[in-house]
Amino acid sequence: MSRPLVLVLGAGAFGSALAISAVRAGKSSVFLLPKFQSELDTLQQTLQSPWISGIQLPQELGLGPCYEAQTTECAELFKNAHIILWAIPAGFSIAAAKELADVISKESIVVVCSKGLINCAEEQGEAAGNGEVVTIVDALSRFIAIPKNKFCVLSGPNFAREIALGAFSAAVVATLCQTLEPARFVADVLESDCWKFSVSGDYIGAQFAGALKNVLAIAAGIAAGQGKDGFPNFGGQNTRAAIISLGLGEIATTAHAYCCNQDVNNELLCDEPANCRGLGIHWVGDTVLTCCSEQSRNMAFGMELGKGGRVEEILRRQKGVVEGFKTAKHAFLLARKLNVKAPILEAVYKILYEGSGPEALASALFAHFEKR
Repeated sequence: MSRPLVLVLGAGAFGSALAISAVRAGKSSVFLLPKFQSELDTLQQTLQSPWISGIQLPQELGLGPCYEAQTTECAELFKNAHIILWAIPAGFSIAAAKELADVISKESIVVVCSKGLINCAEEQGEAAGNGEVVTIVDALSRFIAIPKNKFCVLSGPNFAREIALGAFSAAVVATLCQTLEPARFVADVLESDCWKFSVSGDYIGAQFAGALKNVLAIAAGIAAGQGKDGFPNFGGQNTRAAIISLGLGEIATTAHAYCCNQDVNNELLCDEPANCRGLGIHWVGDTVLTCCSEQSRNMAFGMELGKGGRVEEILRRQKGVVEGFKTAKHAFLLARKLNVKAPILEAVYKILYEGSGPEALASALFAHFEKR
């Protein structure tokens, strides 16, 4: 059998790290496809990602073409791709899906590696408040004509730079397919001594945990930024642990309600012990990493807010995307639609979009203890 062909769509920090790691695993032919020609020119001239400084791209990595290029070469790559690693940010995913709808092969496995929720109305230029908020897989499946069980989700506690450097890391590949075969195939192709994978049927849980932990990281950053000057005293690690544990409960409740509303079968709703290893990686593991490290853009953004910074000014200074900023709005709209009580998620939304002060976060934490 010929080596599987892996396409990585999106040449940001995580897309570049995925490509480097896939080459390191040595089991496939790998191509990194950026969106813009200017990105491709930079990659080809420097053999480095501008998002992960100081790390050389492997010689075996194919660079280009741009993933929206209307060329024979691009069409041929998509026709023969076994695995497509979707590292396109959530906010650009619908536009990309529309462009690629006719070129992605029905035989390909599309692995969503970006994290976030999508407001379908907002992404199509309509009023956000009236939009349907869905997972990235549910959004892509409306445009990309492959069976839904050919979609997978890759998620876990993985900073892009450490993946690129080959630091030991773990992740989960989740799928709707009951046999888990698409996830096993992806894990087998990508796995190396540096990066290990579990497989799971918790494909909705993986998306919700991966997206909403960024909102929790903003909350944890706000608390840490206030420090001992906040009310109450938010300066300790106890506060962060409370935000993580209570926030994970809010995420699980929202994901559960989404499953019920979409009428889908998902392992999130099961209590089988066999699922616990995967649950730890893409739920607790990812959230703890993002909420406890200033390497996290979301955590760092929250800390600046906690210190009194203005949202617009902090976002303007950021080099990369603060995923939790947009996700906070989507999470608030979805929780409201599903009638889910999520005080911490709601507090972050009000701080970011309605001008509430950091004290809203204290009120949210107190709200968890109003009834015993």
